[in-house]
Amino acid sequence: MAMLRILLSRALANIRSRPGLNLSSAAVIAVGLVLLGSFWIAVSNMRSLAGGWIEQVDLICFMRDDADPDMVLGLYDEVSSWPEVKSVDYVTKQQALDDLRRRLGDYVTFLDDLDENPLSDLLEIETGDLEPELIAQLEQRLYQRPIVDEVYRGGDWIGRLERVLGWITAAGTIVGLFLALAVALIGANTIKLTLSARRDEIEIALLVGATRAFVLVPFYIEGALLGLIGGVVAAATLLPLSSWVVIRIGLQPSFWLGGAQLEALGAGRGALIVAAGVALGLLGALISLVRAERFLPRR
Repeated sequence: MAMLRILLSRALANIRSRPGLNLSSAAVIAVGLVLLGSFWIAVSNMRSLAGGWIEQVDLICFMRDDADPDMVLGLYDEVSSWPEVKSVDYVTKQQALDDLRRRLGDYVTFLDDLDENPLSDLLEIETGDLEPELIAQLEQRLYQRPIVDEVYRGGDWIGRLERVLGWITAAGTIVGLFLALAVALIGANTIKLTLSARRDEIEIALLVGATRAFVLVPFYIEGALLGLIGGVVAAATLLPLSSWVVIRIGLQPSFWLGGAQLEALGAGRGALIVAAGVALGLLGALISLVRAERFLPRR
């Protein structure tokens, strides 16, 4: 325990020796983590929104405006009997308009200027785990009915969105790795300057019998402390900021949210941000000390 206190006091002395430079390094770590954390939260919530928009409906069959209600009911009964279909909901144009009004909430006033209902009767068809080829066959069968105007395949749309999100995630991961490396290198240069300033002191300590661990561990602790400061600042920034954004988005019409629950950073993710800061600080110290090993005398 006494040795740990000594090592910690030496690390703090290193930080106090160049407060401006060390605080700048911690600030760079904080900015990098804010950018990475913001991207993480955004992609996570976009995936949540994507799931809420479709709500497990595989096919939406829109009827022609002049479709006879009895013929629509007949198609409903027919589709319900198909073995490939798990469930069917018949939604009249009035029900669709009422649902739209409910989803729009306070933004419903623009519907008051409509002279007539612009929506159509429709069938919401759920097929469960049906293969895409069979869903395509169902789509073609529906188009053969004269009262059908258009068939919307929710699975195709959500699939495209998922692919786009996958590309965004991959690109963001690559950029994030480069950003993390850049942040670590900045931390490494900060510790390198401290090493250079104390090079004579370190060499003397090694020559008179100090172990390399005793000399070098304080610099690892210094890197971890700088990362900890940066991580705490980043988490403290993202927690209220992400909560504010989620609240603001939550005030928008639920039509756009599709019933999805958006999430802010949260305590768990905040802890991961702090841990990432410590890891970046340690990585920076490791890079700097690996470089410095060549110039330190051997016992």
